Amino acid sequence: MKKPGFDWQQHESAGQFLFDARNRLLTLYCDLSRAYPKSSQAVRTAKRALGALDGLRTELDNRVCSENRDLDNATRIYYRSAGRSEPER
Repeated sequence: MKKPGFDWQQHESAGQFLFDARNRLLTLYCDLSRAYPKSSQAVRTAKRALGALDGLRTELDNRVCSENRDLDNATRIYYRSAGRSEPER
């Protein structure tokens, strides 16, 4: 049985969550980089976490775009600007 995937609202919610999470994680990474050597476990782990989060955003962006080929604003869900409101469906 095929699973249904996310609906538009779930993609919007996940997009906002990941946008906020990335901003927070990036702030933490910068703080850690100023406080510890870049070779430290804390800084390296934070950098890997950013990479993993970006990978998830990319995967979900690919999915929402393939599921909604008729919508031009589908790419704005996972890669929105800081001041931009959520995309209209």
